[in-house]
Amino acid sequence: MSDGYDPLAALFDLSTDDPATWRERLQLLRTPYADRAAIRPAYVNDLRFGGGANVDVLESQQQDPRLAFLEEWNNKIRHRKLWDFARCDPAYDASAIDAANAVFARQSVRVPASVTELATRRHAHALVMYWQPTNNFLVLPAKWKVQRGPDDWKILRIINENQGCCYWFVAWRSGALNSTQLDPPVFVGDYVDSALDEVADFFTITECTANRWSEFLLDYAVEGSRWYDENPRYRKDTSVYDRSRDS
Repeated sequence: MSDGYDPLAALFDLSTDDPATWRERLQLLRTPYADRAAIRPAYVNDLRFGGGANVDVLESQQQDPRLAFLEEWNNKIRHRKLWDFARCDPAYDASAIDAANAVFARQSVRVPASVTELATRRHAHALVMYWQPTNNFLVLPAKWKVQRGPDDWKILRIINENQGCCYWFVAWRSGALNSTQLDPPVFVGDYVDSALDEVADFFTITECTANRWSEFLLDYAVEGSRWYDENPRYRKDTSVYDRSRDS
């Protein structure tokens, strides 16, 4: 992974012009984990996280299936709308890339592209803390521990609330390429012991708060920004996190 990193070319043949192929790929990005009624918002210190407000917010309006797929890929896997909202495009962090690769070497499992793309950016930790004034913090790749859920689901704790009142997880299905392997659903719940290899009751002790990590992240940042609208003296210029500002 480098500044030119793009998992798209490694996963799909980009030379095809077959509309049916692009429709299949687009459906892959759009397949939800659960219907809208099953997506529950979480409230922490009066701030809302996830829920129905984030469902399908990154869906393309393009009619051409290839163009729609490419737009959704950029918005979901590469977080283009998120970076536009933040007015920055952070460079990748070489040490975080090495740590993410070490997870694969150690556990023989790939963390979904959308999650890895965010977590291997410089300043990702600072941005996640800033976007929610409760000071939630991102679990960086060096601390990743992939656990097993029921039916061979994979689970990764990805955000901690700073006082430990709740935790956010992503979960994805292994096997053939599917939507959860690209942009997994997000769950919120109490602490799950990271020493456990298997969490058999994961889906009963957590609730789904977003169908996709990308949708959750954008909603997470927008909701945090609303707090700063009411408390402008704490607002930060997040453009300082752009790669052009790195020394």
